[in-house]
Amino acid sequence: MKSFLNFLKRVFFGSDSDNKKEIVLTEEQKEKIRKRGNCPFHGFMLLPGGFFVDSAGNGCGPSGEMRPCGMGVADWSNCSWNIPENMEILSKTTIFPDELKLSRDISVPEWIKMFKEVRNSST
Repeated sequence: MKSFLNFLKRVFFGSDSDNKKEIVLTEEQKEKIRKRGNCPFHGFMLLPGGFFVDSAGNGCGPSGEMRPCGMGVADWSNCSWNIPENMEILSKTTIFPDELKLSRDISVPEWIKMFKEVRNSST
């Protein structure tokens, strides 16, 4: 829900994208990212305009619909949405992950990179 509020702040009060600092994750944030499973889009919904917001559920962000992940256990490496054509589109969108508690969005490629780094690191 906070992601959606951050999205509204950006829409009504402007972006602080000029103030993009490197994001340093706390252990608590890393643990929350790990709980998402193996999909960087699990629990998101896509809003018109190309913004992913956290749905605090099991949503399938790339589907573009408010529906749960069709895989049962989210696994991006085996997902039917994980194809080059979709990645090209997704790379132009932004995302508001609740884990980051940011007042701004980040790019999907930046989120995927961060997600993979956390998932591949030890606890």
